[in-house]
Amino acid sequence: MFTKNEIGSQPVIQIPWSTIIELMRLSSSKEEALWYDKQITTNKWSRSHVVKQFELHAYQRQNILPA
Repeated sequence: MFTKNEIGSQPVIQIPWSTIIELMRLSSSKEEALWYDKQITTNKWSRSHVVKQFELHAYQRQNILPA
């Protein structure tokens, strides 16, 4: 999904490893993972909140195109 250079060093202060692992496990695309990553850092979501947002399909709901 991501190249070695894109992963780089992990910003532990911003996102814990357990949350990153959950994010990678649940994301179906790179774009989805990056959207959730932004939400995690902006809104300071916990791992459990990230999982709940995946269950609620937050990414899909935020990216609905107008008819």
